[in-house]
Amino acid sequence: MTSAESQIEETLIEKLRGLKYDYRADIHDNDTLKQNFREKFEELNHVHLTDGEFSRLLEEIVTPDVFAAARALRGRNDFTRDDGTPLNYMLVNIRDWCKNHFEVINQLRINTDNSHRHLPPDAGSGDPAYKPDHSRLVGPVPSPGVRTHSREHAYGQPARHFHSRKG
Repeated sequence: MTSAESQIEETLIEKLRGLKYDYRADIHDNDTLKQNFREKFEELNHVHLTDGEFSRLLEEIVTPDVFAAARALRGRNDFTRDDGTPLNYMLVNIRDWCKNHFEVINQLRINTDNSHRHLPPDAGSGDPAYKPDHSRLVGPVPSPGVRTHSREHAYGQPARHFHSRKG
């Protein structure tokens, strides 16, 4: 990353921190992102999921369907636990929006079969990982990554990348 891109990235993070986002330098890959999601989900819904339940939950909620994802974000959802009991859950606090927790992360590396791979030309050959510059977390839910560029990059190069969090 060039120093100009680094400066743009730092400025964006500071602006988001000014809007009460917490900067999370500890979230840097898919595993730490999932762990953060799990912790926030369990806290929000006052529940502890088994590893199997958490894996099934991810399979159910991660979707490329924007409308299904929006519906899941705005409402209560149902999930059947391993013991057969129902779990009604929220992905974000829909009762008290002001109590949602906002976080920003940067330089997240996601290396999955379901990630779209929009790599800059200087990413290096054979690098299969997608690495957005910034992502925002609302409650436990990651939002689309934002790619920052200096003015040296071509205007035709995408500045925003959306990718599946599945994997």
